[in-house]
Amino acid sequence: MFTLTDYSIYVAVLATLGESALQAVTSNLNITYMQRPEPRDIVCEVDLIKLGKRLVVAQSHLYSDGREEMIAHAIGTYALPSTKNAVK
Repeated sequence: MFTLTDYSIYVAVLATLGESALQAVTSNLNITYMQRPEPRDIVCEVDLIKLGKRLVVAQSHLYSDGREEMIAHAIGTYALPSTKNAVK
């Protein structure tokens, strides 16, 4: 679930910022597990809370497919590469 959350937030950052965010890295990720998921697919919904020049803050909610009860909640911070020090 942690990997799904990390990957989902990264994809949301890329989808929003484009190729300029390819080198974004996870700066912090905190996940709270609410309950054990049932043996089925897990759905991750991501909301980007803040898009700054250097950091992106996002939250995600994980659900067992077809269920309304949240199984985990996460807050993640991603560091964006500096265009000032970019290697050409």
